[in-house]
Amino acid sequence: MNRPRASRPYTEEQWAEINALGHRIDGELAQNDVRLTLGGEPTFVSIDNMDGEEWNFTAVGPEKRKLSETLIRRLKNKFTKGGLLHYGQGKWYPGESLPRWALACYWRKDGQDIWHDDSPCFRENHFLRPQRKRSHRFIAELTRVLGVKSKYIIPRP
Repeated sequence: MNRPRASRPYTEEQWAEINALGHRIDGELAQNDVRLTLGGEPTFVSIDNMDGEEWNFTAVGPEKRKLSETLIRRLKNKFTKGGLLHYGQGKWYPGESLPRWALACYWRKDGQDIWHDDSPCFRENHFLRPQRKRSHRFIAELTRVLGVKSKYIIPRP
């Protein structure tokens, strides 16, 4: 198959192959009940401070993270009992020094729990103090599982 380029577009035969592949993939997706969606994530603005910078211009602010956490936990309690909260990296827009954060909740459609204990989940203004013994046990087990020699563990002073 000749590779397409700007000076030589796809041939009719190549288009036929591309379309056939697309139809085959569509068939497999439908057969396996895979649904693709496109859309934005839920976005909200504080009713108490709707003109504040954090609700209009800046990525974070004094209220936004706290209210977002309250919202995601309320949504979790409304939709599922055994859902998994995930706090991670969100979108990274051009010109911003760091990515934004994203709060999500995952659950099973069949109602089976996938998570039972939210206590280890991060909460705004709730900081867990690192525990040296727990940290050492964790890194020792991690290096064992990864097959890395324990001599490469370098404790912090």
